[in-house]
Amino acid sequence: MDFFVLLLIHVAMCFISLFLEESVFMVFGVIGLVEFLSRLSFELFKDSMLFPFALTVIGILSIALGIVYQKNRQRIETTVWGCSASV
Repeated sequence: MDFFVLLLIHVAMCFISLFLEESVFMVFGVIGLVEFLSRLSFELFKDSMLFPFALTVIGILSIALGIVYQKNRQRIETTVWGCSASV
């Protein structure tokens, strides 16, 4: 239950960053999401050889999603605000 609440808080921080146009909320929200996914993978793959691969996939996906967000940031903020967003 505690993990689910933390997940909701970090996802909410990511959405709040879109509305407030503050990147610090996005940074800490994503750090929390990566921490949550790492903890979840540790519990799922505790005694498995797949744990390092799971962490690698989580890291690569977080980097890839960050790049996609950065490339489409203007369009995402325009969609959220409904008008041209500031840079």
